[in-house]
Amino acid sequence: MATINGNNANNTLSGVFDPIPPIFFPDRPDTINGFGGNDILNALGTNDVLNGGTGNDTLNGNGGNDTLNGGAGADSTNGGSGNDRIIDDDFVNFDFHNGGTGVDTIDYSGVSFASGVVTINLATGLTSVSGGNTETIINFENVEGSQGGETIIGSSGNNVLNGNGGNDTINGGAGADSTNGGSGNDRIIDDDFVNFDVHNGGTGIDTIDYSGVTFASGVVTINLATGLTSVSGANTETISNFENVEGSQGGETIIGSSGNNVLNGNGGNDTINGGSGNDTINGGAGSDTFKGSQGNDSINGGDGIDTADYSQLGQSITLSGVGTIQKAGGLGQDQLFKVEKIIANANVANNTIDASQSLPGVFITVNLQNQSLAANNVPVLGTLPFTVVNFDNVIGTNANDSIVGDNQNNQLSGNNGNDTINGGSGNDRLIGGSGTDRLTGGAGNDIFDFNSLSESQPGFARDVITDFAGNGIFAGDQIDLSTIDANSIFAGNQAFTFIGSAAFSNVGQVRYSGGILQANTDFDVFTELEIQLVGAPGLVASDIIV
Repeated sequence: MATINGNNANNTLSGVFDPIPPIFFPDRPDTINGFGGNDILNALGTNDVLNGGTGNDTLNGNGGNDTLNGGAGADSTNGGSGNDRIIDDDFVNFDFHNGGTGVDTIDYSGVSFASGVVTINLATGLTSVSGGNTETIINFENVEGSQGGETIIGSSGNNVLNGNGGNDTINGGAGADSTNGGSGNDRIIDDDFVNFDVHNGGTGIDTIDYSGVTFASGVVTINLATGLTSVSGANTETISNFENVEGSQGGETIIGSSGNNVLNGNGGNDTINGGSGNDTINGGAGSDTFKGSQGNDSINGGDGIDTADYSQLGQSITLSGVGTIQKAGGLGQDQLFKVEKIIANANVANNTIDASQSLPGVFITVNLQNQSLAANNVPVLGTLPFTVVNFDNVIGTNANDSIVGDNQNNQLSGNNGNDTINGGSGNDRLIGGSGTDRLTGGAGNDIFDFNSLSESQPGFARDVITDFAGNGIFAGDQIDLSTIDANSIFAGNQAFTFIGSAAFSNVGQVRYSGGILQANTDFDVFTELEIQLVGAPGLVASDIIV
């Protein structure tokens, strides 16, 4: 091994033959330093190191796995045969780099500054700086990026592309590529689901981007949790240290990690599961399905008929009138946009539609049996229809709602407004709330629940129960007044006393006559609560929960 040094003149320096027989030292590389001047440096055939120094230098690697660094100046390098590394220390001078044969690397890792946007393109054989220099890089397979952000584009072959520092965009192109974003918030683009690639986002907030892919031979799953992208019956590639995903133009399954992810489905009918973490999820075009999971997620369905599916969550959910999903068990709250279907878990109770916080003037039409929900009179948008599956309970708006239950045991509350409520089959609890409400229990033993005197005022403001069927021989419907204080004179919650059809004679009495149930809570003879029972059915004391 020899070290050969030039001076500040224009030198032509070549490696030397090793006088020691190769049988003892089969690989003794040379180091040739040009220093100043416009030098010509020639390696022989071993794994040599050539440093041009300052000046416009020409470096020839010839055989062996050489390392060539032109240094400052407009240099020309040629790796020759072997797997060579050609180092460029700046994006200023116009250099000409030729990797030669073998698997060669163009290395900008020592560069920390660029005056514009840098693109390193193995496909075109050019490195360019916007508004500045363009230099030639031909016959390279691998790239080491700079310490700043750039775009790195591979060739049609198998490339190793490392972004190093900065926020990089890396596209391997065709071939089985290996990419590493390094530090910074990087975007790594994969143009197909055919080749076996290895992608590593590195540190930072990194994105794996398949948005340019339009075809897959099988079912695609992009899984940040396992670090794999797979195509059924075909390719599986590695995607490690990524936080975000851009899906393809076809349908795939995208699964997030335990961190905070941004997951975009783009085209096709996608299935997206954010995993734990606070995720931002966009379905894009197509009819997409979003799997409910732990965390505070923002879900935008985009175009198509999109579904938020919480059937495997293991907890009940509450759908609000402003598009939020509150998940029980401390699992977080999601915000839904442009999602047309919501599925709750059928194996848990108390899945609730709560429209009580809806905008003024908005009213709902709900039929749990038909799995339909319409938000009506929404500003600008008019009526918004939804499909709601496996919900048990409904809380209405402040306007006049129509609510119909299903064959489950529902709790249906009109809230404010003049509501129409039908329990359907099942043993239901119907709460009209304030306003003049029309209540139908339907089949089953239903409870009509009144929680304040204002919920059913005397006269034309009273609520109407259309199908009350009391206890009689078998257990039947009941009217629940137990949360109303029967005696307003004293503190506490005193119970009522049922006196049949007799006139009021004391405070805290309930009477029934001619299909009208009345309650008195003070010492006068007037009623403070009045409920009409259509058909004037018979009523006994056990029909009233006092």
